[in-house]
Amino acid sequence: SGTFQFTIGQRRGLGIAHSTPLYVTRVDASNNTIWVGYKSDLYSQGLVADHVSWISGVVPREETRVEVKIRSRHRQEPATIQMGYPSSDPDGDSSARVIFDTPQMSVTPGQAAVFYAKERVLGGGWIRTRIS
Repeated sequence: SGTFQFTIGQRRGLGIAHSTPLYVTRVDASNNTIWVGYKSDLYSQGLVADHVSWISGVVPREETRVEVKIRSRHRQEPATIQMGYPSSDPDGDSSARVIFDTPQMSVTPGQAAVFYAKERVLGGGWIRTRIS
């Protein structure tokens, strides 16, 4: 009845009976399809972000340690970021690969990823894909 009703990590309202709780693990709006799986399937090692901008004015040229927030109510998590990852942008130069120190739950394409140094915002981008 429409993928707009579902979000990654959603457990309730799926209309599926199963012996173990199931969660939305992927949403494909173009094909009106959702995938479900177990809670363990929600965890990702990292993400690829596009349209990355650095409000700090400094674009890292090598691997950089940052803290990353992937949802407004998510706490900042330590990670390593690499700029210049293959991009879906025509420019090809505003993408980043982020690898978390510990896997994170419900990394969701289309959501923002914001990069921090403690409480200072360095920049951010839009999550293109999760890295399993």
